[in-house]
Amino acid sequence: MGDQVMNSRVQILIVGSDSIILDIFSTQTELRKEFFATGVNSGEAALKSLGKNHYDVIVFDTNLSDMNWCEFYKAMYGVDVNSPIIILTDAELNKKEASKEVAVEYLCKPFKFYVLLSMIRTQIWQQEYTGNKKLMIGPYIFFPSDKTLQIAPEEKKIRLTDKETDILRFLLQAGEKITSREALLDEVWGYNSNVATHTLETHIYRLRQKIKLSNSNTQIILTERGGYRLAK
Repeated sequence: MGDQVMNSRVQILIVGSDSIILDIFSTQTELRKEFFATGVNSGEAALKSLGKNHYDVIVFDTNLSDMNWCEFYKAMYGVDVNSPIIILTDAELNKKEASKEVAVEYLCKPFKFYVLLSMIRTQIWQQEYTGNKKLMIGPYIFFPSDKTLQIAPEEKKIRLTDKETDILRFLLQAGEKITSREALLDEVWGYNSNVATHTLETHIYRLRQKIKLSNSNTQIILTERGGYRLAK
């Protein structure tokens, strides 16, 4: 019974030499019951575990002595693993340069734990809805991979920007719950960014205008006290 419960959760591999991060992460994820975390303190141990077990997401702390994150990422494919990876990095790492090497997500330390959890949930969600998956938002068909909205198969598609797509994706993930402006900013623009709420409001306004210009009076993003949610 215990193994069945464990296997029903999102499996996370935490790779890092910082025992405090490993302990806090394991404790916090256990409390939420939606994740099961396994911690290892070296890249070599992580690769061995990846060779034996499946993990939905890998969280990699850059403070390892035996290999850096790029070496680890490349070695993952030697054991036929393509799980998404989130890099916990010190602020001085040049993320723009690093992103030229491989497609991964980054989170600068120090960070708030809920931001990391949000990133993990997003990675899982993106895995489930890759390809040409069609999602319904009100009367619209949402194609995340194509970055388009369409009210009917015969109608012209509404082209979305990257940020507009991410906003809809995150609101869709939240379901009927209200998502705060701060949570959207953290998710879409990244933790510790200096983006003001006005920027978010501008993007949502432009998205609403695109929908209006498509000859539809349907509002799919509703403004609520405390944030936004998608219409049913």
